Amino acid sequence: GELFATYGFATGNNILDSVEGIVLGLRIPGPIHDNDNADTTVETEERLQVYEAQMALIKEHSIPHRVENDGHVLLLGPFSLHRKLPTKSDEEGDTHDETCGDDPDNTPECSEGVIPDDLYRALSFIGMENVEEGPVVSEDELEMLRDVLTRKLE
Repeated sequence: GELFATYGFATGNNILDSVEGIVLGLRIPGPIHDNDNADTTVETEERLQVYEAQMALIKEHSIPHRVENDGHVLLLGPFSLHRKLPTKSDEEGDTHDETCGDDPDNTPECSEGVIPDDLYRALSFIGMENVEEGPVVSEDELEMLRDVLTRKLE
């Protein structure tokens, strides 16, 4: 609530609400160096595996991205937030989407939230900490999004 209230998304009937140019980033893990610290090598190998899985998901879902800062940073986006405009079926009270079944909140694609699917997916890919658990959106990613939106106000 607090995150979007700042931007007017909590204000009813404001169809002009939008935030443009949201870009998210993550550090690309560096190469593995043979050294005496085996713990560091294992940790770096795990980070590389997660990064490879993140990149595979980013490409699979056609998330806009680019590498910058001499190959050290992966940027995702730009994304934008827009209030969903009401459609004629919304006005008539018919909001059931047959592709979502009886539970419209069962997937990010079917939840009628403010965050667009591609932005939500990007946040979940960034939040992935290990390959087995897969993508996840935690408080950290939502806090990062809040920080990005706050900087947009400045």
